[in-house]
Amino acid sequence: MGDSLFKIFHPNTEKEWKDKIQKDFTNKSAYSNLFSKIEDIEIAPFYHKNVKKEKFVADLPTDWTIYQSINVKKAEIANAKALAAIKSGAEGIYFQNPNNINVLLKDIDTEKVRIDFDKIKANDLEKCTDIFKKIKGGVGQSTEFNNLYHTIIVEGKTAKEQINYALDKGLKSKEINLQFHFIIRKNFYIIPFLINYNWY
Repeated sequence: MGDSLFKIFHPNTEKEWKDKIQKDFTNKSAYSNLFSKIEDIEIAPFYHKNVKKEKFVADLPTDWTIYQSINVKKAEIANAKALAAIKSGAEGIYFQNPNNINVLLKDIDTEKVRIDFDKIKANDLEKCTDIFKKIKGGVGQSTEFNNLYHTIIVEGKTAKEQINYALDKGLKSKEINLQFHFIIRKNFYIIPFLINYNWY
């Protein structure tokens, strides 16, 4: 039904759409006045499929994982917070400044719950080899474990700065398994939207 419905409409060119806007608004600058900015990124009134732009293929996830971020000061307390979060529905735990890994992961089913670490010490990775071989998640540095992603913590005050930072670091990286952690603000939708369509 959807395909047959679209056959009724004439496929307009980009110029035809712009001319229509100018005509309806009876203003020579009507089209340019409809541009807006979100987090330093210029958004056009519409986008046409025939406008060719350089694209970077982004393997965006098709579903979301519910994460709980925990800043680790004492491993016992952080572990209790993680278990409580998992009981409440968290599907992943993001440990910042982790330490005492055995205590931190006590009673956590790492085969079902994703675990990510930020600012983990290299000697903790070396001491807990058997543990990290079984974890699904990532760490904020290069690692020899093929099951772990190398996480790039993205920097930038705006979505545009974050995307440019991620692109620069990603292209320079020699890692095969990469993932990016973006800072999500009120315009949370803008980053995946722009990455997918490369409108930045």
